[in-house]
Amino acid sequence: MIAAFKASAALGRASRKQREGNLVEALAIALGGLEVLRHSYVRRSNPPEGANLASLTALAEAIAWELKVPGAKQQDLIDTLAYLKAANTGNPPPELCAYIPFLESRLAEHKSQNA
Repeated sequence: MIAAFKASAALGRASRKQREGNLVEALAIALGGLEVLRHSYVRRSNPPEGANLASLTALAEAIAWELKVPGAKQQDLIDTLAYLKAANTGNPPPELCAYIPFLESRLAEHKSQNA
């Protein structure tokens, strides 16, 4: 749960930096938040951790795409997509599920670059 709180704080800071137009710093903060969620004790499929994972990954990838630099790690994208697809069964689905096509395209880019 502590990892979820730290990731949530990073999400807030990164979002603020993005609104201020400081994209490089926003990306660094978002990637730092994702790093917290990579610890072995974190269960990324749990709702608090998963929601932060999905939010930080979407934010990092959107900023990285804009800056034309690498964003989240491939495993972050894979875990985020798994979490969002599982959550996409609600009626209505969570807003974050709108990022599924974008994140799938970013994952495909990752895979083609690593091939």
